[in-house]
Amino acid sequence: MNKQNYDFDEIDDILIFLKLVCHSQPDDSDYLYIRSKLGLCLSLHDNKSSFFIPLRELATELDCIIRSYIRRVNYRVND
Repeated sequence: MNKQNYDFDEIDDILIFLKLVCHSQPDDSDYLYIRSKLGLCLSLHDNKSSFFIPLRELATELDCIIRSYIRRVNYRVND
């Protein structure tokens, strides 16, 4: 993500969460929390300008990670 200043409470929440809770790599439940906060931020503030493109791209990447996790879980359940 570009080093833009996203001065929104939801982004601050994500950064605090990453600093205090995720000591190394986020796990699957962490990705869900981050995606929910990011989705809230976008729904409240995104005016479809280019300023928000990096946040929209991150949301898409997180969606892919979460879908991959769901497929793995479903595969194990149905195996």
